[in-house]
Amino acid sequence: TLLAAAGADGGVRTTGAVVTGSDTGRSAPDAIAAARDDSVRTVAVRALMSPHYVGYALLIVTPVLLAGFVVRRRATHGQSPRTTRAVHVAALVGAAVPLAATLAGLVPWWRTQIPWVTLVGIVVTVAAVTAGLALARPVARTTLGGVGLVAGLTVLVLVADVLTGSRLQLNGVIGTQALVAGRFYGVNNTSFALLGAATSFLGVALASPLVARGRRRLGALVVVATGLVVVIVDGLPSLGADFGGPPALVPGIAVTALLVAGVRLTWQRALGVLGTGAVVVAAFAIADWLRPEAARTHLGAFVQQVLDGEGLDVVARKLSQNVGGIVSSPAAIAGVIVGGLLLWAGFRWRVLPVEPVRETVAAQPLVGAALAGACTTLALGFAVNDSGILVPLVGLALVIPLVLAEWTAQLRRVEPAA
Repeated sequence: TLLAAAGADGGVRTTGAVVTGSDTGRSAPDAIAAARDDSVRTVAVRALMSPHYVGYALLIVTPVLLAGFVVRRRATHGQSPRTTRAVHVAALVGAAVPLAATLAGLVPWWRTQIPWVTLVGIVVTVAAVTAGLALARPVARTTLGGVGLVAGLTVLVLVADVLTGSRLQLNGVIGTQALVAGRFYGVNNTSFALLGAATSFLGVALASPLVARGRRRLGALVVVATGLVVVIVDGLPSLGADFGGPPALVPGIAVTALLVAGVRLTWQRALGVLGTGAVVVAAFAIADWLRPEAARTHLGAFVQQVLDGEGLDVVARKLSQNVGGIVSSPAAIAGVIVGGLLLWAGFRWRVLPVEPVRETVAAQPLVGAALAGACTTLALGFAVNDSGILVPLVGLALVIPLVLAEWTAQLRRVEPAA
């Protein structure tokens, strides 16, 4: 921007784009007040980022410990309906927290006397209301109803936000920070992780009635159609502009669809799925590159960098940021250590709740399809994005409560017969 203003940008290629303005129709005092409010919000959000991601870690650890408690209690004292219901409600509330944190941007919590208290209150309230909707009888009686509702609302809110300019993501606790200046619209890595986790579960929930009637192929098409909408919104340069999203989303959706259709995964099919993801992102990038240079996003810019022989340097830089984020961030190091200790303790004292996943998948194979697809997307997202461990961390904070919610729902269904 400075080079362009000085007329010295000829022949100079830099990362990013020139800042441009537009007439908003606001008066100068209104524009100044809006800028001041943005500043207050930015400062308030920045102070809450570390506690926010600590909360994500707790969203993973707490349900795991609760599930371990239920498994041990069932082995020694039998199944407790009250305990099962409590864990079921807790899992639904936990799964709704990312959705609630996104919607919190609709309320100006940063203007209050104690912003973090207001934010926590909003998140807890919205998560509780969402869990209440999932517990309503018409939803709870439907196969994968509660899981599908939470996952569906998460996808709906994130997609609607992108379609309306990503206003909830910019300077939100789940989103991009203006001070970092890495992204001002589209799908950021946190939102991508949530979309990657929620899309597969939404797809299988919608496909469940068809699979129950033996129409597995049609159910697989529903999964594909649901995922296609998310991929388009995530990858289009004018909407999500997420270069690392489609190559991770497409394989995950494909894995889910194949399993829903009853197709066995082989190495040949796995390679085909990965190739499809690469073709999709290449198509988005080339379409962006064909636009005028001033209108290109980082997708089209990457194509030009490849043509200029700089592609490997860009890939190496992203890999360095990815790996460096694990070894240089105190929070990431602490997360890896805590995760290792939890795994060790789980296997040492046999409290690691492997049984819930096994029982859920055995009773409802569609959950296994969603779990396989979501984990595929999160693993590839970790590899192709530069946010490192953040992508699987955020995604698992949604996946684990969703699986536990379906597990406890199944336990509650068999309680009267027990």
